[in-house]
Amino acid sequence: MQVQVKAQMQVQVKAQMQVQALQVVANAQMQVQLLKEVLETTKKKMMSRMEKKLTSWVWGHFTRYELEVQQSDGSIIKQPWAKCNRCTHKAKAESGNGTKAFSNHLKLKHQILKGQQILTQSGNSIGTYNMMRMSV
Repeated sequence: MQVQVKAQMQVQVKAQMQVQALQVVANAQMQVQLLKEVLETTKKKMMSRMEKKLTSWVWGHFTRYELEVQQSDGSIIKQPWAKCNRCTHKAKAESGNGTKAFSNHLKLKHQILKGQQILTQSGNSIGTYNMMRMSV
């Protein structure tokens, strides 16, 4: 009789351990799903920042592009960069950094300030100029 009781207890303990293991697996699956959702939300937020409307006056003088960069873990990410339309200057154009560096570049290297009027020659005749206001 004691052997049967002992065997039944062992079966019950085994069953409880299996139930606990299944609960742990289910918990882990829920956490993985939650992490996937958080990652997807974060990706969407980052993409919306990348596609953000460019309102600064400096974007009339710079062209944005994406550069694929390989990280130390081997993954490839896309970084936003900008190139000056007047020279070969290139710089990261991440949305959190603002446009002060671009503004400073235009001021120091090209003597262009916000709101400054730029003269551009039109046509082939000398002395025909258009004035263009560079402000937003």
